[in-house]
Amino acid sequence: MAIIAPTPASPTENNNRIATTAWVNSFVNAGLPLASGKIYIGSAGNVATAQTMSGDATLAIGGALTLATVNANVGSFGSATNCVSITTNAKGLITAASAATCTPAVASVTGLGTGIAAWLGTPSSANLRTALTDETGTGVAVFGTSPTLTTPNIVGSVAGDNAAAGSVGEFITATVVQGSAVALTSGAVANITSIVLTAGDWDIGGGVFFNPASTTSVTRYGGSLETTNSAFSSSPTQSWITTQSAFVPGTNNTIGFPVPTWRQSVSGTTTYYLNCVAGFHHKHARGVRHHLG
Repeated sequence: MAIIAPTPASPTENNNRIATTAWVNSFVNAGLPLASGKIYIGSAGNVATAQTMSGDATLAIGGALTLATVNANVGSFGSATNCVSITTNAKGLITAASAATCTPAVASVTGLGTGIAAWLGTPSSANLRTALTDETGTGVAVFGTSPTLTTPNIVGSVAGDNAAAGSVGEFITATVVQGSAVALTSGAVANITSIVLTAGDWDIGGGVFFNPASTTSVTRYGGSLETTNSAFSSSPTQSWITTQSAFVPGTNNTIGFPVPTWRQSVSGTTTYYLNCVAGFHHKHARGVRHHLG
């Protein structure tokens, strides 16, 4: 028969006894016996069984849960130019991580304009022309140094004015009006005006107008385009001069002659001077007018 124990029995005692309330409370408050590192798990038959946690985590005596290491390559991955590559297992755990240069397929990039993807994949002139929406003409791409153009149509200004500096059709001119005419000395070369040309291929020409005094007897006049101030060349491509028997043109009989237009290619900034000379039997002429351009 069961014996009512007036005091708690040993937890390991196997004798059949009827426990008092005080004994049960003491037994429960003292804690159920469980080996170090074990937890109770419901097993077959619905019986609480002491087990050791294993697999993806372990449990320490103090209750700290430690996850198992599945990827030893720890750290930060990815940047503005590197993409992250990760590997996960069936549990969703990252088992590998690395970074590599991003090389997406051009065709996978969305939001590009028509033809852009084709040009990025094969950057040819034809693909570039297809990608552009406001191009004119056909052929291959042209760059600034020594391009070869086939039947180009280079348009200067169409606004009734002069082309911009550095553009085809640029016009540079200098004019001295009659009121500011340059006085001449017989036989001496005088500079009338000048212009400054930038590097390029130019057509240079000018005009000289002589306005002698009423009693001046003239024997020759001439004009020349030079790179030296007050010089005069005998070259027929850049100068003009006429010699004749002395005659008196009279008052207000202006004599004008063009200086030949000639081509000049310059590699840097160059000043060209419009010079003139006259021979006469008067102390000096009243002056000259001219146009250079």
